[in-house]
Amino acid sequence: MNLRKLQKNLQQKIVEHELAEEKIQQQHQFLQQVINSLEHPFYVINTTNYQIELANSFMHKLGFQPQITCHALTHNNPKPCTGESDPCPLEEVKRTKKPVVLEHIHFDKEGNPINVEVHGFPIFDKDGKLTKMIEYSLNITKRKLAEQKLNQQNEQLKEKNEQLNAFALQLKAIQKEKLYKLNKAYGYFVPRQF
Repeated sequence: MNLRKLQKNLQQKIVEHELAEEKIQQQHQFLQQVINSLEHPFYVINTTNYQIELANSFMHKLGFQPQITCHALTHNNPKPCTGESDPCPLEEVKRTKKPVVLEHIHFDKEGNPINVEVHGFPIFDKDGKLTKMIEYSLNITKRKLAEQKLNQQNEQLKEKNEQLNAFALQLKAIQKEKLYKLNKAYGYFVPRQF
């Protein structure tokens, strides 16, 4: 009788274990569906080796392969980003332990530059140690081109405005001179400066 009870308990534990595994699998599939629904690059980076451990389906458009590093994928570079013009989001997150937003120039599979706004978010383990970073990038190329165009137009307007101001000053001087000559011709007393 004890053996039957043990067998029944074991069967119940097996069923519970299978149900738990199925639930975990469903949660994993749901999470992957959520991540894949994003229409921009989204991935999780290992903070020690810069390898991308989890990526959405959009990343395949950039040439994602397992074990690839973030800098190799987005910059075609064997080394992490450096410098003021290309600061590393992961290094910033490591330094501050806070989310970060930076602008970068990434490259697609064909090597074409893409202006992106990079968002990095830290992931800490139960001991508070930074172990991973979520990163996603928004394509801002159109916005950057529009900004450049606006800046050019502003410069052109500024130049035209300066030209108009100079022309207005010339007209004012000519008008003053003509008024002086007309008044003098008609015999009116006109001081030289009025």
